[in-house]
Formats: sequence, structure tokens, C-alpha cells
Amino acid sequence: MSDRIELPNNAENFYQKAIAFLQRQRYEEAIDALKKSLAITFSVTAFDELVKLFLFLKQYEQLGQLWQEYFPNKNDRFQDEMVRFLYAISVPYLYSLDHAIIELYQLRDYTLEHNQDTDHYIQLLNEWQKTKEIRDVIAQAPSEDKLIQLAQTMSQDGPLGCLVQLKKIYDLPIEESKGLLRYLLKEVGLENFVKNDILHYLLNIGYKGDLAYNWFGVESTLSMSELQTYYQQNFYKDTLKAIQDYSQQKNPHLETEIMQHFNLHAMIYYPYMTQIFATPNDWLVLFLQQNQMDNLLVMPESELAEFYFQKAVNELEKILTI
Repeated sequence: MSDRIELPNNAENFYQKAIAFLQRQRYEEAIDALKKSLAITFSVTAFDELVKLFLFLKQYEQLGQLWQEYFPNKNDRFQDEMVRFLYAISVPYLYSLDHAIIELYQLRDYTLEHNQDTDHYIQLLNEWQKTKEIRDVIAQAPSEDKLIQLAQTMSQDGPLGCLVQLKKIYDLPIEESKGLLRYLLKEVGLENFVKNDILHYLLNIGYKGDLAYNWFGVESTLSMSELQTYYQQNFYKDTLKAIQDYSQQKNPHLETEIMQHFNLHAMIYYPYMTQIFATPNDWLVLFLQQNQMDNLLVMPESELAEFYFQKAVNELEKILTI
């Protein structure tokens, strides 16, 4: 007799299977399980996961089909508060941007009329109106002065505001966006963390060519064909190994926290980490001593490492405290 217990093929079981697939990044299997869950019994919870998964995977056609299947009548999309918000985050990918902004105004007004919190809708409206302004400028084959001005304006929005807009700009064809991205990489007031998000986007789409780059006020030229993502670099991997070894010896519970900090720092030092730190152990020692976690380690004999470590700390404080 088998000890295996077969779970019933009910909506909740398929939903739980989908969550397990999501945790393992098996997205297509998660989509299939969520669809089966919804087909048996509609639940806003499963619908929420599927909408957000289609958005994450940029499967906008499937997103539109999902809304048509379960909420073909637009008025029905306004009734439930959670469904209404899911519709709000979907509309820029279902319609033209002009149409989407009109829909967002209607969603905001409906929410206000029903005495519910409109903050999320106002934030979405502000973000997408800025996106429209940026896209309108890009679409007009702007002059060099216009692109410089736009890069400076985006920089002044702060690192998080700039990152929000960049995620939307990345949806544009690279031929349309590359002029603005080039000027953002040269923008003195823009944080390295944001610039390196742009570099990693360009690497991920296979962009080739040389780019002017301003890194902590130092101007240089980067050849994209010679770059790897920060997490592919041997120095990065060796530093991770140093963190793992130290944590296993001292306190295994520290490993995740230290690695999270290192990943944030690595996105700021990139692509010059090996020019800052002499050995993979140097960043770890600085981090532990600066945070008073281990004062017995010997500090690296490099003022350069301490200087840029503190610059990274300062930049992250700006990003994480907003």
C-alpha cells in the first residue's frame, strides 16, 4: 500500500502548487496552475498572482486575454477594491498611454467617490504622466540639448524616481531610447546604482558599442563587448565565497544579511571593483569593521578602498531612506 497522499484537484490545491512553482521560479508551470485554479473557482487571490506574473514576464497579450475572460465588462473591474487596483497597474499595458492615463483618472475618481484611499492611483498617475512626457520628447527626435535637459530632470527626481521611469523606458525599442540612456550614463548628478542598472539593461539586450560613462565624477569610455554583469565577474564570485567562509566559521545567520549588502555595494562599484579592492576579502573586512561586527580583523591598507566604501554607503543611504 502506498503512503503517497493524492491531494484533490481543487482550486486551492492548484493555487498552492502555483505558489510552490513561483518560489522555484518555474513561471510557466505557475501560470498553468493558476489558470486551472481560476477555472475551477474564481478567487481574487489567484487572479492577483496571475496578473502580476504576466506583468513581471511582460506577457501583455496574455494579460489582456485574462481581463477579457474574467472581466469583459469594464464596469465590473471597478467594483472590488483589489481588482480595481490590479486593473490600474495593468491599464498602461492594455491600451495606448493616452488611453491608459484617462482610465487611471476614472479609477482615481471612482475610488474617491467611494471614500477609499486614492494614494496608489495618484502615484500611478504621476508616474505614467512623467513617462508620457519623457516618451513624447524621445519620439520627437530631440536635440542634444533636449536630451541633456531630460537626463538632468530625471536625475533630480532622485534615484528611486529615476529607476521607476527607467523600467518604463526599457519597454521602448532601444533605437528610440539609446540617446537618452547615453546621456544618463554621463550625468554627473545621477547615482552610480542607477547608471549601472542602465548598463545591465544594455548588457542583457546585447547592446554593442562604446559608451561614455561618468563614475563618481571620473569620465571614461566603456566597451560594452568587454563587460560582464557584476554577478558574472570572478572577483564578485570570490568575494561571495569569502563571505560564505567567514559566515560558516563565525555565524551562519549573518550570511544572507552580508550578501544583501554586498550586492547593493557591487552595483555601485561596478565596473571598477577590482580597481578599488586589492583582494576579495577587503570589502568584507571593511563592512564588518564599519558595522562593528568584528573589530579583530586587519583592515586593508588602502585609503582608496575606504574612500569608495564610504561613497557607496552614502549613496545607499540616499536610496534606502527615501
